[in-house]
Amino acid sequence: MEQQAAAAAVEPEYAVTVAIDWADKKNYWSLKVGNGKDSRIERGSVDNTPEAVDVWVMGLSRRFNQQPIAVALEQRRGPL
Repeated sequence: MEQQAAAAAVEPEYAVTVAIDWADKKNYWSLKVGNGKDSRIERGSVDNTPEAVDVWVMGLSRRFNQQPIAVALEQRRGPL
């Protein structure tokens, strides 16, 4: 049983790390792909609508083969 708890506590390897700056009309994002010298940063924005966010997230999921994605979210109020 301890072995199962330890396995569940292990941090997954993330395919990408995404940072989102929540705003009224557009959400601005940066994502880091890869590690070390091979890493690169991409930036962009997505409209602040549930539909636009859903399309963007599903695109990330497809792009990174449904691997875990780490998300850091800056917000002052309400859910994304």
